[in-house]
Amino acid sequence: MLTARVYPTNFTYTTLLSACSRLRDGLAGEATHVKVIVSGIAPDLPLYNALLDMYSSCGDSEAALKIFGKIKKPDPISWNSMISGYANNGDGEMAEGKRDGELEENKGE
Repeated sequence: MLTARVYPTNFTYTTLLSACSRLRDGLAGEATHVKVIVSGIAPDLPLYNALLDMYSSCGDSEAALKIFGKIKKPDPISWNSMISGYANNGDGEMAEGKRDGELEENKGE
């Protein structure tokens, strides 16, 4: 794609991150995240949600929480990605919302 001088868009990165999530390929997901950063593209909500899902699916709740903190107005997909990520990664308290304050503190930073 790049050798043909066709440059990725937010949609391209969102699709790549979705594939990384399904494959549970954290290394490819992180590499894609780096490409997003280096490209200078301003992430939109679907791209942030794809990053959340990828990090949560790959077991990196800390990175997911950092991404969540960058979202100004999380939508239900954002919240569901965080909740399911915590549940799947063994943090039941966060998944149940008992430590909701931590999520709220990181929202919109």
